[in-house]
Amino acid sequence: MSSASSSNDQTQTIGLAHLQAGLIGGLMAVIFAISHATLVVGVAAPEHLAAIIGLALLGTATLNLFSGLFGQMRGGIHMSQDVPSAAMGAVLLALVAERAVTGGSLTLPEIVVLIVTASLLLAICLFLFGQFGLSTVMRYAPRPVVAGFLAGTGYFILLGGLGICLAAEVTLTSLPDFLTAPASYKLAVALFVALAFELGQRLLPPSIMIGLVMFGAIAAFHIASMLLGAPTDGWFVVLPEGGTGWPPVPFSDLLQVNPGFIFSQVVPLLSMVVLSTLALLMMTSAVQAVTRDGLDMDKELKATGIGNFASAFLGGMPGYVGAASTLSAYKVAPPHRAISFVAAALALSVFVLGNVILSLLPMPVFAGFLIWVGIAFLRDWLWREVKNTPMAEAAVTIAIFLVIVVFGLFEGTIFGLLAAGALFVVNYSRMSPVRSMLFGNAYLGASELNPQQAETLQAEGGSIAILKLQGYVFFGTAHRLGEQIQTLIRTKGVRYLVLDFKSVTGIDATAMATFWSLAADLKDSGAEATFTSVSAEVKSVFDRAGFVLGATTQINAAETLDAGLEIYQARLIAEKGRSKAAAQDITSLMEQVIGNKDMAVRLSGYLDRLTLNAGDPLITEGDTDRDIFLLESGQLEVFVGSGPTRHRIRVLGAGAVIGEISFYTGGQRTSSVTALDEAIAWRFSEEAARKLLSDDPELASRFHAGVAALLAQRVVANTRLVQMLQS
Repeated sequence: MSSASSSNDQTQTIGLAHLQAGLIGGLMAVIFAISHATLVVGVAAPEHLAAIIGLALLGTATLNLFSGLFGQMRGGIHMSQDVPSAAMGAVLLALVAERAVTGGSLTLPEIVVLIVTASLLLAICLFLFGQFGLSTVMRYAPRPVVAGFLAGTGYFILLGGLGICLAAEVTLTSLPDFLTAPASYKLAVALFVALAFELGQRLLPPSIMIGLVMFGAIAAFHIASMLLGAPTDGWFVVLPEGGTGWPPVPFSDLLQVNPGFIFSQVVPLLSMVVLSTLALLMMTSAVQAVTRDGLDMDKELKATGIGNFASAFLGGMPGYVGAASTLSAYKVAPPHRAISFVAAALALSVFVLGNVILSLLPMPVFAGFLIWVGIAFLRDWLWREVKNTPMAEAAVTIAIFLVIVVFGLFEGTIFGLLAAGALFVVNYSRMSPVRSMLFGNAYLGASELNPQQAETLQAEGGSIAILKLQGYVFFGTAHRLGEQIQTLIRTKGVRYLVLDFKSVTGIDATAMATFWSLAADLKDSGAEATFTSVSAEVKSVFDRAGFVLGATTQINAAETLDAGLEIYQARLIAEKGRSKAAAQDITSLMEQVIGNKDMAVRLSGYLDRLTLNAGDPLITEGDTDRDIFLLESGQLEVFVGSGPTRHRIRVLGAGAVIGEISFYTGGQRTSSVTALDEAIAWRFSEEAARKLLSDDPELASRFHAGVAALLAQRVVANTRLVQMLQS
């Protein structure tokens, strides 16, 4: 066989696999479409079921067509979904009950207008969420809230399945009607089918389970009917001759619908949009978890929004990707856009030739499917969540579910949104607003200190507390911050506080009461605080509350954390009479390094004296020289980067040793050093080092040992700092 022939066979094999995947996923989408259409009007307005099934099939075909054209999830199977279907069914049930009081009824044009409005609202919401990159926000919905919503949705799906058997809304008073024929027969069949789905889930591969059980149940029903000769009138959906037909009602009839009918349902419809968006993101996450494919969720939301726009134009029901159908298709073939196109073609075929197919499909079979799905939702999102989550989270899930059961899906939605907000506040309040806490005896800031100053701060610096704040500060987190500060002052002996706002994203006006209380506590205890790195946004909140930083001695402001720290370091150093980094002659400096005065005198002959003016460079980042410098007087600034990215990291004072890392590693300079003011430095060059080693090996050894000791001290100090940051 030629290579070209082999390639053609491989292409055909791949095409057949995608065709089979599309048929399996599309068949599931058709089953879901019929079931969800039944969920919408099967109880509220069963006389219009045929037309609504047509709209569900048309919407499924349209969604899959646009998914194949524009979707990010290649081969995703889109369909009408249980969340919007249950929501619309609940709306229609409420309207039927309301109109029963006045003797009115629900018309088909009103139902179509409701479906079109739901599709448009979902389309707008999904497109805007994708356009503005808001998909990430929806991913952070608290799980107990989502679990409560989905458990409530499962409850309504279960009622819908039971309602199909009874051909009426299921209530406590209607339960005895299940004991009379034909409702009892339909219920028995439905329960048998639900049990078959449950067993099939445990025994069969997921990719074939739904299709196999559904076809098996349908075949068993027809065989039993033939053998028993039982009448089956009222057990099937009968569509109009020639298919479902389109449009379901004349366009002029839609224009006659009172707009107030839709306006009165704005809140429940918007709630449906929120729930549907959450469900879509959850299903997409489930597919991603299995396929491990990267997915631009914002683009997927926009593509699904465009699909719902097109579906609304045709009157189709709202929908989005289905996890079960998509993953079932992916079991047969790898992701490919052809899968979506095949599913669209199958749904369109059923839409056109519906009677040929639906005359074989008994409604109690679909009722059993809904009962199984509803029970599965209750088991997965109520029983397991309550069993496996902490008591507080389980209580939120149960509360939302009970509100939905007692008052309705949309009352439960509103309650759930409030619960989500409350849960967020409680959980966020548990987070510490302090990202890290340091003390002045461990973190000495960016300024180089002489040994006497460093000794003072290591002994007294514990009275300085440095708190790096984080996140959004509101009354809950601010209260925790106030408690921590009170503990530091009262039990830790802290006199000075540096509160760094660099990582604070914002502050709420409700937090100002805590800051006013903080100012009063500082005044009473004689302590002080400096707020550093305060953004313009945060400062504006302080200003609006009349909390002016620097207006009192208790709370000051500084541009950076190190600048704020230096204020209190200077206080402690001044108290010990060590406020100035005094200039020292080179012999004294070398004696501190070597530990021997005679050797220091000998070593000074190997050094070159440099006089620097403000701004003069001493070391340039990236250079390869290996000189060591000792600062006798003045101050030096250490920078990294250049131009707009240049950043000062340290200020060096008299007694500092500079450049020793490059001297020993032979690498490039890692930073630039320039004179901050007039300074005197001494250079120990690489050439002088070689000459010293030749002239006086013992002195060279003592010098290198002294520099190594300085490096070791810095490593110990940095290690201690890292340990405190991690604690």
